[in-house]
Amino acid sequence: MTNVIVVQDRFDGDWPFTANHWYEKWSLQGKVDLIRQVDQNKPLCELLSGYTDISRLVVLGVPISVNCISLNIKVKEAYITGEGENIGKLKSAWKEKGTIFIE
Repeated sequence: MTNVIVVQDRFDGDWPFTANHWYEKWSLQGKVDLIRQVDQNKPLCELLSGYTDISRLVVLGVPISVNCISLNIKVKEAYITGEGENIGKLKSAWKEKGTIFIE
């Protein structure tokens, strides 16, 4: 299983070391994919379209669309930061599938 960090370009501009911090820590333990979102309108589900199993996922400011809620992906642990009602819906749906959220 892969560790994935997805960070929105604007978030990265305001908090430039956050994604890099997660990446450096996790790289010591194995493979990490770092996805920097340049297209501000591309939702999380499009950025994760090639994944089926993720061990740890960090989402920093990336938009979550309604389509993301039904994303067929297994995530063991996740931390998601951002705004909007879809974040709560996504967390609820993923908790039902067994995802543990870091708060």
